[in-house]
Amino acid sequence: MITDTKTTKKSNGTNTMLGTVAKHQLELAIAQLTGWNHAKMYGDRIIDLIESMGLKKEEWKKIRKEVEWLKESDRAEIEAHFRKRQ
Repeated sequence: MITDTKTTKKSNGTNTMLGTVAKHQLELAIAQLTGWNHAKMYGDRIIDLIESMGLKKEEWKKIRKEVEWLKESDRAEIEAHFRKRQ
């Protein structure tokens, strides 16, 4: 369940955002729906998704171990994509 975020006033008059987790959940939901929509519109080409995300080689290096569920053929295609762009 995604709950709404709330803003409260601190005693010094500044606003504090509560519900950081809820905000992250909303951002994640948007990202997942965006990915689903992209796949639906453009087919299953992983490189189309990578390019629409604006994913950089350095970012891929940081996350590739975390997405071990990707098919090996998709991982190889991403690796080849970044080798071509050097």
